[in-house]
Amino acid sequence: MADISKELDNFKNAKYGKDVRGSMVSLAEKLNKESSDTVKTVSEYGDAEVSREQAEQDRQNAENARQQDFETMKSDSQAATIAANKAAERAEQAATGDISLKTVTFEVAAARAGIVSGDTLGVAFGKLAKYCTDIEDHAFNALVNNGLANIAGVSALDAVQANPDVADTLAYKIAQNLAAITSLNSNTSFEFTASNEVSIINNKSVKVGRVVYVAVKIKIESKLTTDSILNFADIAKNQSTTFLIGKGSEWNIDSVVYGYISGNSILINNSQETISVGDFLHINTALIL
Repeated sequence: MADISKELDNFKNAKYGKDVRGSMVSLAEKLNKESSDTVKTVSEYGDAEVSREQAEQDRQNAENARQQDFETMKSDSQAATIAANKAAERAEQAATGDISLKTVTFEVAAARAGIVSGDTLGVAFGKLAKYCTDIEDHAFNALVNNGLANIAGVSALDAVQANPDVADTLAYKIAQNLAAITSLNSNTSFEFTASNEVSIINNKSVKVGRVVYVAVKIKIESKLTTDSILNFADIAKNQSTTFLIGKGSEWNIDSVVYGYISGNSILINNSQETISVGDFLHINTALIL
């Protein structure tokens, strides 16, 4: 507020009109200035009030926007939570629930491999499908335990058939046949024993398989009391065969006598007593055992 105390004093103490003229002018100037200042203050206040109202409006708008953003975020969060819960529920149902009606998309594995922990259902089914693809038809047929099958690719042979130690298996029969072939192809000496009246001078007999090529030179040491002159361990298959035996000295043959193959011996026919003490007999024949 303007200080007009001086002008008031001048009015009180003035005697003439001229004494108050200056005070009136000063008073008018002060009042005018006060009025201008008041108007300016009022204007400034009005501007400030407008700014305050605008700021309040901006604050209110910002608060409204914040609340709207919060509600949007809250709604989005709730939707995400619901979706996550449903996804977790579906995952739990897939892991522990009934999946009998679920479908699995997979590709057949390139090579056979076992299922391992951590495989997805697609990978696991791909491995299983590879095994199913590779299974041959004969895998579902009963094993054959003999050599009678005559259709290729239908039946699988029992592995026991490969064991030569099990009687009547294919491997056993093959082993027996190989042994027989080996025996047939082998060349071994063949032994004879002589009766008491005979001595064996030389025995070059050879056994080839089941055939014995007899080459024996014997000497009659005393009068024969039996027709059997040579004995052997095996049984001849060609028994009852008659053949000629050379008779003479150790190195010469001047006559023959008849020989006879019995089951396990060689006999001579001495019914005419044509064989004497000191004679040499050259026996050459064949035995089939």
